[in-house]
Amino acid sequence: MAIKRNAEGKIIAKKFSLSKLIAAAEECGTGFCRACGAEASGVEPDARRYKCEGCGLNFVYGAEELLLLSAC
Repeated sequence: MAIKRNAEGKIIAKKFSLSKLIAAAEECGTGFCRACGAEASGVEPDARRYKCEGCGLNFVYGAEELLLLSAC
């Protein structure tokens, strides 16, 4: 997936549906890259800024962590 940036060049974080995050949280060890949207496996539930194998950026978050972030 393409990485979108704003006018200042900052990455616009991908958004994930609540149902997708809940399903991923139930699988255990699943996360998502907020930069490119890629799914990552072998990720801790509270992962933040793990390196993405797809785009190489440190934007992978655990599914549970993304659920907590979306609650704010």
